[in-house]
Amino acid sequence: MPVTSLRKPYARPPEVAIRVAWAIARLEAKAKAKAKAKAKAKAKAKAKAKAEAGLLGERSP
Repeated sequence: MPVTSLRKPYARPPEVAIRVAWAIARLEAKAKAKAKAKAKAKAKAKAKAKAEAGLLGERSP
């Protein structure tokens, strides 16, 4: 009887699963940072537009 691994041939080894988990975590963190930067830029643009509208309103007679 041949000696074989107890692991099923289609199962991922633990080191691959850990690597995949880290890759997913890195991608999620990158997406979260991108969304945060986009929200910050949008808020900044909105504040700038509001400030400009306020300045234009003060100058009008």
